[in-house]
Amino acid sequence: MKNLIIKTHNYLAMIPVLTFLLLATGLIVRNFLLAHVPFYDWDEAIYTQVASEMLHHHSIITTYNGALWLEKPPLVFALLATVFAVFGESEFWARFLIVIATLFLLYLLYRLAKKTLNHLYPTQLHKLRAWQREIIYLLPIFVTATTTQFLDRSALVNVDVFLAVSWLGYFLFQDSFWKKLIFLFVGVMSKSLLGFYPFLFELFLIRKSSFTKQNVWKTIALLCVPLIWHLFAYTKFGSLFIQVHFLDHMLRRLTDPIELHFGNKYFFADLLWQNFTVFLLIIGVGAAFVLFDLVKRNTKLLKDRTRLWDYLVLLSPLPFLVLLTFGKSKLSWYLFPVLPILSLFIPYVLLKIKYKVLQQGVIFLIVGFSLYQFSSQMFFIKPSGSSEKVVLANCLSKLPQKKIAFLVDEDERKIQNVLEASHLAISTSFNYGGTPSFVYYAKKPVHFYYSIQKFNAEKAAYPLVVIAKKDLPTIQVSGVQNCVTQTWVSFVQ
Repeated sequence: MKNLIIKTHNYLAMIPVLTFLLLATGLIVRNFLLAHVPFYDWDEAIYTQVASEMLHHHSIITTYNGALWLEKPPLVFALLATVFAVFGESEFWARFLIVIATLFLLYLLYRLAKKTLNHLYPTQLHKLRAWQREIIYLLPIFVTATTTQFLDRSALVNVDVFLAVSWLGYFLFQDSFWKKLIFLFVGVMSKSLLGFYPFLFELFLIRKSSFTKQNVWKTIALLCVPLIWHLFAYTKFGSLFIQVHFLDHMLRRLTDPIELHFGNKYFFADLLWQNFTVFLLIIGVGAAFVLFDLVKRNTKLLKDRTRLWDYLVLLSPLPFLVLLTFGKSKLSWYLFPVLPILSLFIPYVLLKIKYKVLQQGVIFLIVGFSLYQFSSQMFFIKPSGSSEKVVLANCLSKLPQKKIAFLVDEDERKIQNVLEASHLAISTSFNYGGTPSFVYYAKKPVHFYYSIQKFNAEKAAYPLVVIAKKDLPTIQVSGVQNCVTQTWVSFVQ
């Protein structure tokens, strides 16, 4: 009998193990398929260039194209620089870091689902067979892994995965000071003040008994330790740091559609539907159920901090979605950190179904659909080729000349005029020339020019110049033409 119990336990343990093995295999296979696909513009190319410069300069102060870069805290770039130092600079290893972070994200989601559902549905779960409980805990994993944002973020170098990891870790380990501190640190050092978002829900747990000397010191530590880079950057760079980091890259995104990131008030609602499709209907029902249960159990929840915290975790995406809706800059990946938490509503709803055949049928359909979607996106993708500018940059990287003057094309010059005329530009809008990947693959400092007159006046100081073929009639270059693509040409002066 004892041996039978041990064998049964081992078989049950294999369900999540096999699930994560499948997910890991899919993510790694796709990473191999993307191994020769250059870093994409914009963010992926920017972040890898920042990490590359951190490695080469052996400095925690972040730069891009040789200029100070204060848009984001340095944790993710330091991790990328470490990967580059150990394995060399490559698309595969840079994105492999994201694969690892993504798998950790899904593991935290599994743990959080298991913890939350056992607190809220102990009786219903006890009535299920052990293997059925495991499938229930894994449902948020299956649903999250098939969302368009997960499929996108898990394949590209980004900071959003680390922010989502920090939120889930904080919600999971709310009762552990040191673990909360670590996850807060990861969140704030990855995407600045957004990392503090889960901390705000602790305010609902405050009681008179909370105001002890020890708790006050812990709260101070939770607020101050994650801000160590911000304090350093302000001390060293002063008002420049405030302008670039806080005013341009945080406040302006809320108040203006900077850099033409427009969208109507239904932008993120539409994105939710694109990510979850019919699952969104279950999530909506789940949110209604949670709010109803929260109101019905209000008095009891005030005394039961554990269960109250579980409800706060489930409802935590709602204020963030309101913030995104009223924020002016609309970018699809802003939605990513709340997608895993929203998926927790699905098992919450299914456990309320009293008809077991219907319940198990819906679970079977969700798992089957998710596995099909995930597999098709992981094992059968067709990678795209290199862009013209990356081809040109790779050619120029082989030349001995040390710096490049790059006249952006007519379209980029028009975009600059529009941004400046509409006051939607920020301090770093024109640092990238519309093509951050060019800087990474050229392996040389690049000066981007948006003015033909200024380019003509200063081009003689650069041994290499890059011009769009359409602009050749207006440019006089006394040099030898070398690297050429369909649209672009470069000269050695």
